[in-house]
Amino acid sequence: MRKTSKDALNVWAIKLKKGDPEAAGIIFDKFAQPFFRFFMQRLGVKNIAEDLTQEVFLKLMRRIETFDDKSGNFTPWFWQVARNTLNDYFRSKKNIPLSEISEEQSEEFVADESLDKKELALEILDKVREFSEEDQEVFLLRYIEDMSYDEIAKATGRTAGSLRVSVHRMIKKIREIYGD
Repeated sequence: MRKTSKDALNVWAIKLKKGDPEAAGIIFDKFAQPFFRFFMQRLGVKNIAEDLTQEVFLKLMRRIETFDDKSGNFTPWFWQVARNTLNDYFRSKKNIPLSEISEEQSEEFVADESLDKKELALEILDKVREFSEEDQEVFLLRYIEDMSYDEIAKATGRTAGSLRVSVHRMIKKIREIYGD
């Protein structure tokens, strides 16, 4: 997602609204892996994460008309669809705590990293599992998905300032354990 600008994603969303099948493929390529990681971190069950990822894209196809490109940015709007999908799942099923996610499942989140970075990232993810669910989500969106505070604010309904405070506190906790 980092390689495609926000404006370009808005353009693809507009094209999707007009029925362009190429736009659907581009959007899928940009969001499928981040959404899968998001669901895996929250659920820890691969087949459910895959199902929810697919469900998000089905919702996109049904709800793309509700995206208002004049007043919003597609990325946070689509992340809100993903969050709502997860919330719908939690309402219908029992939540699986992050503490029950296996080390093997955690490794899927950091598969692209070098060995040293991967080991540190896994250690940090273990620490993040001790945070509140809300903080875990913010951590994932900020540091795994590389979203800006404004994008996260739009996706979560929180203010950018409160997100900065939350992230500052999380980083402080992590630094206390691992040092600067």
